[in-house]
Order: sequence, then C-alpha cells, then structure tokens
Amino acid sequence: MSATSRLGRANGTKSSIECCFISINWRGRALATRQIIVDFIGAATTITGLKIAAELNLNIYPTGKKITNAEMVELNIQHTEFQPIWNYCISSK
Repeated sequence: MSATSRLGRANGTKSSIECCFISINWRGRALATRQIIVDFIGAATTITGLKIAAELNLNIYPTGKKITNAEMVELNIQHTEFQPIWNYCISSK
C-alpha cells in the first residue's frame, strides 16, 4: 500500500490525515528532541483507530551515493493513479 494512498472522502490522503492527528497530539508541547517527536508520532491515533508505529533510527548512513539509471530501472516501483510522482510503492521482487 502506498504511504500516501488516496482516501475516498475529502480528497485526503492517509499521510495528511496522520499528520493532522499528529499535530493535534503535540499542540502546545515543545519538540525539543527527535525522540520527543517520534514519541508523539507513535502516540497518534485517528477516530477510526488507525495507529502509527514510529521509532527513532540513530544509524549513520553515507551521503552522496549516486544511483545509476540501470539501478533505478531495477527497482520495483508501482505508481498510483492519483499523483503518481508522489504516491508509489516499492516492493520486493
């Protein structure tokens, strides 16, 4: 399922609805550390019971890695009909 799959009503996306409930959850509280932010994201739920799992990843990853066109072609990317540049799934082959 796409991270920003389109919902049927109000042209909302799951991610926009999640962000709405996340922002309600931390309203008026200082976001002083990354762990606090992750904790607020993980505590968010919607009226329909959607729960969000979140954990802080402290790993260090190399930057500046170049991906070739051949490597991009090898990815299993499936674009959605609604805003396909933003909404897609990457699946294992």
